[in-house]
Amino acid sequence: MMMKLKVVKMILAVLVIILSVYTIFTTNIKALSYGNFFIGILLMVIGIEEFQKKRKGQSFLSIAAGLFALFASFQIFTSLS
Repeated sequence: MMMKLKVVKMILAVLVIILSVYTIFTTNIKALSYGNFFIGILLMVIGIEEFQKKRKGQSFLSIAAGLFALFASFQIFTSLS
């Protein structure tokens, strides 16, 4: 399970970096909201990984930050539509 989370975490991190670089060069606001969405998912995966390592405090903070990032990205999605 830990190995799968590491692979998912790496894929999400690379995806966030690619979207961030794309947003910088194109100033595409919609790509920024996708990047924020994937950052939220990445933080949720980090939170799950920390929970499995019995680090409940860090787990709670990561999951809370991930939920906030997901909420913010959904707000951006709805305002752009």
